[in-house]
Parts: sequence; C-alpha cells; structure tokens
Amino acid sequence: MKYFWVNFFLLIVFRLLLFVSQLKTQALGDELEYLGAIEIILKQGNLSPFTLYSDSSQPALNFYPAIFLHLVMRVPELISLRLVTLIFSIGALLFMALILRQKFTPL
Repeated sequence: MKYFWVNFFLLIVFRLLLFVSQLKTQALGDELEYLGAIEIILKQGNLSPFTLYSDSSQPALNFYPAIFLHLVMRVPELISLRLVTLIFSIGALLFMALILRQKFTPL
C-alpha cells in the first residue's frame, strides 16, 4: 500500500501516453475551433491573454502553452494542443490524489 500512489500515477501516465500516441492527426470536435484560435493568436501576435475565443469561453491564456510547444519545440499545432491537455489532466489527477491522501488515511 506504501507505493500505491506511485504505481497509480505511473499507470495513468502510461495509459495517457499510449492514448495520445494512438490518436490520429485528424482534428476532432472543438479542436478545430481551438486550432483556429491558435492561428489567430499567431497571426495577430500582441493579443491580450484574456481575449475570448471559440464560443467566448476560452481565454487566449489557455492556448499559450500549446503555442509555446508549437513554436519552440516544433511540435505540430494539433499535437501540441493535445499534449497540453494531457499535461493539465495529469496535473489534475496528481492534485486530486494529494487531496484524497490528506483526507483519508491509508488502511
């Protein structure tokens, strides 16, 4: 039980990486809107991070990590968008695991 969270984390990371590697490079659903927003940000350049995109629910600040991966690491836009989502998801899982560990004592 001592290494449960480490094993759980490694299992989640492995599964998410496997999932991302199996995705086709075809954009799905809202990804087309998000890719359009990234393209607008790259073309206009000096937008406020709080400008709203998509259905006016996504601030530009949400797209900056994907833009960073695209420009600096030369990752395609769609893959960078998915990698940022993966990183945020793993962070949320770790945060939830820490909260649960503090709230409930191991058996």
